[in-house]
Amino acid sequence: MKKNNLTDRLFQTAASLDLTLDSHLSCLQWMADGTLSVIATVNEFPKDAEARSLAQSALHIALMEDFAVAASKVDVAVFMPPAAVDLTHEYLCNKGIPASQQIRVWCNAFPYLDDDAKFCQLLNASYMCMINSYPWKQADLMRSCIPNAIQKTLAIASNGNTDHMLPFQQMDSILLLLGSVILSNELPIVSNDIVSALRGVPNSLLEVYEVIYLSVSGNVPVTETTKAVFHRLFWS
Repeated sequence: MKKNNLTDRLFQTAASLDLTLDSHLSCLQWMADGTLSVIATVNEFPKDAEARSLAQSALHIALMEDFAVAASKVDVAVFMPPAAVDLTHEYLCNKGIPASQQIRVWCNAFPYLDDDAKFCQLLNASYMCMINSYPWKQADLMRSCIPNAIQKTLAIASNGNTDHMLPFQQMDSILLLLGSVILSNELPIVSNDIVSALRGVPNSLLEVYEVIYLSVSGNVPVTETTKAVFHRLFWS
């Protein structure tokens, strides 16, 4: 079956579940081993965590069933924004998914980049996405760190690290260290706010800072301690 027809099927399957996919962040890719990689990124923001989980599972199952006839091996990844009650900031509703999730999507969409030029392009795009998504006070310093961060990541990849999430794992390298932003006595308080807002544990320093920004600027209830950390990191 032609790729265009498969792409149409991707969007039709989502529509059958009353879900709309992001046309820029949803795609199909044939891997070298014959696997059909399916990336589905949902536009809608679910009303709560349960609705998010149900919709994500339903779409994953439906896509696996639909594409099983097109390839002997299918890999499906479904991405959805956080539940609306978790991060209710206007930024999420009007400007799309958080930077951390968008970078994850890119990493999954292009998992086999053995071309240094293309790999560098992905890394640079990911770093710039992270910087441009939020009003960092140290944005200029972060930009200046990108060339060295890219070279470091290339060195890691050349030493045998083939994890397709490597670019995402390296995003923290240009961020201010946690200890320089959050005092030791503040850490338990801020951590509780983050876990409460995210309804889970963040997987990276980027997600820690991201949740702080989205929570405070989106008027999600947090402590004064977390608000103080926000003002150290971001322009308000």
